[in-house]
Amino acid sequence: PAMFGHYTGALMASQTLGYIPDKLCAEWVGAFTVASADEVGTYMGFHNGAVVVMAVYSDATSFFLNNGSTEDAGPAVDNALHTWKIVVSKTAGTAEWFVDGTSQGTLVITQDVWPAAFICTAGTTNRWSLAWLHVWYE
Repeated sequence: PAMFGHYTGALMASQTLGYIPDKLCAEWVGAFTVASADEVGTYMGFHNGAVVVMAVYSDATSFFLNNGSTEDAGPAVDNALHTWKIVVSKTAGTAEWFVDGTSQGTLVITQDVWPAAFICTAGTTNRWSLAWLHVWYE
C-alpha cells in the first residue's frame, strides 16, 4: 500500500521517535541482474500507483535516480548486488541517493505525489533482484 511519506505515517513514527520526522529513508540490497536496455520501466523505489515518486533505474550504461520528471546520473551499470539508499528530506525539499555508502547526488522532490509504496517492477528486458529492504522515518 502507498503508506510512506504521508502525514499519518510520520505521525505514527513520531509516537516512537518523540518528534515529527523530517526524513523518509529506504535502504535495500539489490541488483539489476539484467540491465542491458534503456528502460525506465524497470526500477526499485517509491511509486504512488500512478507515477514514479523516487526510484533507481538503468539506461544500460548508468544507474539513475528518477523523480518522475527529472533524473540524476550515478555509477556505471553492473549486475552486482549493491546497497542502495534514498533519503527524502521534507525540510531540504530534496532526496539524496547512495550506492554502497557513497552519495550519488540529489533530486528535488516532486510535490503532491505522496504517499507512496516501495516497489520493484520489471519492464520488457531489464530485471532486478531484491535481497532485503528497510524503510524508516527519522
